[in-house]
Amino acid sequence: MREGTDRKRLLLLRLLLIVIGLYVLYYVVWRAAFTLNPEALVFAVVLLAAEAWGVLNLFFFMVMTWETGVRPRFVLREGLTVDVLVTTYDEPLEVLEATLSGCQQIRYPHTTYVLDDGRRPEVEALAARLGCRYLTRPDNRHGKAGTINAALPLTEGEFIALLDADMIPQPDLLDQTLGYFVDDRVALVQCPQEFSNLDSFQHAPNGRGPRPWHEQSLFFRVIQSGKNRWNVAFWCGSPSVVRRAALESVGGVAHSITEEILTSLRLHARGWRTVYHEGVVTYGIAPQTYRAFTVQRLRWAQGPCASCGAVRRAGDRAGRHRATNEPGRRETVLDEPPHVLRAHRSSGRLHDVVGDLGQRCPAVRALEDAIDDRG
Repeated sequence: MREGTDRKRLLLLRLLLIVIGLYVLYYVVWRAAFTLNPEALVFAVVLLAAEAWGVLNLFFFMVMTWETGVRPRFVLREGLTVDVLVTTYDEPLEVLEATLSGCQQIRYPHTTYVLDDGRRPEVEALAARLGCRYLTRPDNRHGKAGTINAALPLTEGEFIALLDADMIPQPDLLDQTLGYFVDDRVALVQCPQEFSNLDSFQHAPNGRGPRPWHEQSLFFRVIQSGKNRWNVAFWCGSPSVVRRAALESVGGVAHSITEEILTSLRLHARGWRTVYHEGVVTYGIAPQTYRAFTVQRLRWAQGPCASCGAVRRAGDRAGRHRATNEPGRRETVLDEPPHVLRAHRSSGRLHDVVGDLGQRCPAVRALEDAIDDRG
């Protein structure tokens, strides 16, 4: 019954898209044929071109999201070797501890590595206590990309799961993703970014349901899902799983402000395939303030431009500055003390994020205590 209803809804939506497409096409033809002002032709043409560009983007969006339910072949196999890499620089220790505790609960056999660009003894001690391997390097060149590339020759897993320090994984992270690699052409599997602090700057006020709406929902729940049909899903960083051979075939992670999208372009140029998996496998911390939100979005905007060469020189300078001052960091709520960690508590979902870890793992209880202390 539900399947039939969904099918009718999909057909209705597609019919609506066709009607909208025909209407806006008619509108552009009408504008070009009957409304240009010959006394201000330059301005009239510029305005028409802007409108036509908007219509063209609408058609691209319609084509890309026409089918969002495409799921590539999936066969979960046993015996694969997996390294889970958690990148960190100066995130609060209790945030990193919660993430590493989540890594302990991942069911599929794996080895967890902490990649610490902050070179902090307390992080090394934390990694040892939680059964993780600790890696660092003498400098912070190329930020997160440099961190991951430096770890490649020191690790050996056939597949690499990448997590930011504030992305707490669910126990089925690898069970949900490794099956796509049954296709030898698949280089990476990207998963959505969902967040536990529902009162963040980017969340809708009073969000309801298991997956409340936030500013990235359209991208991760519609656009990326539509990209599977065309094999154009691109890497967004954490959370994701990458085939080591594919990453090494393009020289590792690209050095850029947004290293993931440039690496995606290089992988596709080499003939590799990419997959987007819409299931939620981690919960992170979204930007809690306007400042953190805009800094993050500015970097995301600069990165694709630099990758295309439009502002490559400026992008390289920004990348060097970032590598020197903030290696491996994500501009999130973590930049905004003192309520940084309190966002986890205020969301009321900390234990939902990590299942029953709070009952079994002292690290999660310590995280909650630290939130209260900072409050």
